[in-house]
Amino acid sequence: MPIELPEAYAPLLSGATYLDVVGPGVPWVIPDGWIDELDAAVEHIMRELPGVGTTTGNTHYPDGTSRVASILWEHSAYLAGPVPIFAGPYSRFPWQVQERYLVKDVLSAPLPIQRYYSVAPTWPYKLLVRAADEGWDRETAVELHLEMLRALRTSPLHRERADVLLGVWDRIRDDDRLLEIHATGRSSDIAFVWRNELGDDVYSVLPELSGAVDLLAWAYHGLEAVVAVAPVSPLHGPFSVPRFIADGLKATDRPVPPLLSTAIGSEAADAVAREYEAIPGKGDVDAARARLRSVVARALQAGDLELARNLVNLASLASAQAGSLPDPPVGPMAPASIPLITFLEDLEEIYTPRRGRNRFAEELAARRAAAAAAASVAAATGDADDLGSAGGGGAAGGADEAGRVRVREDEDGAGFSGVVEELEIGDPLGDLEKLIGLAPIKQQVTRLLAEAKAEVLRRQAGMPDTGRSRHLIFTGNPGTAKTTVARILARIYTQQGLLSRGHLVEVGRADLVGEYIGQTAPKVRAVLERAEGGVLFIDEAYSLVPRDSFRDFGHEAMATLIKGMEDMRQDLVVVAAGYPAEMRTFVDSNPGVASRFPATLSFADYGDDELWQIFQLIAAEAGFELMWGVDHAVRQLMPSPRPVNFGNGRFMRNVFEEATALQAMRVVALPSPSPADIRTLLPQDIPAAGTVKASTTGPGLYL
Repeated sequence: MPIELPEAYAPLLSGATYLDVVGPGVPWVIPDGWIDELDAAVEHIMRELPGVGTTTGNTHYPDGTSRVASILWEHSAYLAGPVPIFAGPYSRFPWQVQERYLVKDVLSAPLPIQRYYSVAPTWPYKLLVRAADEGWDRETAVELHLEMLRALRTSPLHRERADVLLGVWDRIRDDDRLLEIHATGRSSDIAFVWRNELGDDVYSVLPELSGAVDLLAWAYHGLEAVVAVAPVSPLHGPFSVPRFIADGLKATDRPVPPLLSTAIGSEAADAVAREYEAIPGKGDVDAARARLRSVVARALQAGDLELARNLVNLASLASAQAGSLPDPPVGPMAPASIPLITFLEDLEEIYTPRRGRNRFAEELAARRAAAAAAASVAAATGDADDLGSAGGGGAAGGADEAGRVRVREDEDGAGFSGVVEELEIGDPLGDLEKLIGLAPIKQQVTRLLAEAKAEVLRRQAGMPDTGRSRHLIFTGNPGTAKTTVARILARIYTQQGLLSRGHLVEVGRADLVGEYIGQTAPKVRAVLERAEGGVLFIDEAYSLVPRDSFRDFGHEAMATLIKGMEDMRQDLVVVAAGYPAEMRTFVDSNPGVASRFPATLSFADYGDDELWQIFQLIAAEAGFELMWGVDHAVRQLMPSPRPVNFGNGRFMRNVFEEATALQAMRVVALPSPSPADIRTLLPQDIPAAGTVKASTTGPGLYL
């Protein structure tokens, strides 16, 4: 059930035009005309303060543009906070408010959420320092800064920090010594004042002014305070701030910074160092992101948006600053362990009312109610023996007129309802042979077929069952045909009479592991029941047993799965799939795993020729013809050596989809495209190297 969105955050899902900075503030609906007023204020500053100079050779601004434009960018971004996170329709606010001054088309479509890095502690007085170093009018520099503060403080999300800075300048003007330093002193003297003499009332609001070490201390201890009152995720347990910082450092291949203990204290720094040493290799940034996402989602589910938004903001700042200490945080060093996009997705899912109804589920509920009523009548009238013909059989565990719907319930009350599909077995070996590459896999499947045939012959000869398990482990990168081969294997075993249906059920951790005590075992049993008669394909099976928590419900899922595999081994094959190294951990996770998965099929990455064949197949199935030269252009995109977790067939799918998008732009620009133009891919339609991600997510050929 969706939770009611607090009124202060209603703009997030209202469709209104709002400005939002993820953190302690709330979204602000932009009043009509406010953007125009801000633009007019900037125009006024440009006219009144021409002495700041113009740009030359800047990729964002045409030559001759007043430097006021770039100064507007800095103030728009960093008055909102150090490393601010803008979200919503104005996620690119610092660029959007000056679009008229930018080079044409330099402003791309905004992302739904975006961070801004490279905040130096000097940004509020940078103009004054430049004036001191370059010998131009300091008063003009200060006045420009003050005008920007006055213009932007009309935004509630910029107001607090703007007002604090305006107060600082009032203090400077009222103090003869400070005024003299700013009027005639060296830039180093000015910087010393701003870093050391402004007081806690200023540094608590603008922590970056006192330097990178103090900024990290502000963010880290703030994150600790927020985490201390955050809900505990039942999936990941208490959120560890030291582990999170260590994950970020590992992910960006940076050591624990020597000044970390100066920033957060020796005890906290030692905790980070211990976590850092315990993480193998570069760690698992996806798992780190999942842990933060889980605790943020729990805060959202508890209705505490303020807590959730502060978690995201402080985690972002702390990880970015720890990764760049002693320098200011910059984008390339900031880890990808902050679930920004998923934060917005989770917020929408949790707080959006769902109005759809599952009519099939309602129909089944009605059937069960009718069956229960019929049973009560039968018990009262003595007609219980005729109940099966009274129309209640479908709900009670029989079948409807098509013989396809079945509903069962186990002893724990976990029900399953579904449609038993009529599967065409066809020629599975022929389909296997048609697959591109995979010679070692085809040999192993042929061997499995021989074993299956021999097992049938032994059974017919009256020999005892050997009890050999047919469950398998598949290892390999995404897009290497693991799911396709598993589906073919299900049909082979069905053709030999070893499976009754030959279908494939594909699941992941979320389908097997519950969030609360008592949910996991029923979920696993329901999945096993659905897969009975075919192959159960568990993708990323290693995620069932995370290395960092023995309290995770995944261990219960594994125990229930192993028992079900043994109980149903006569009519079920389980294939556990994933990356090679992680699957070795999976096998070692439970004493019963290795013995029940006696064989492993290793799917290698495709070679260049095989990837080209896959591209040709995708294009042909989509009705495209390939012009001479496309071969060379596609091969230029194939990375060598292959990166870790290379997408293989999925990568080729991504290349093809990007190529068709580029071809579409070319074709629609033609005055009168012919049918041949429409169905032909040219070399120039193939995307440039580096523009296509070797994705490991999403559907593609040869899953």
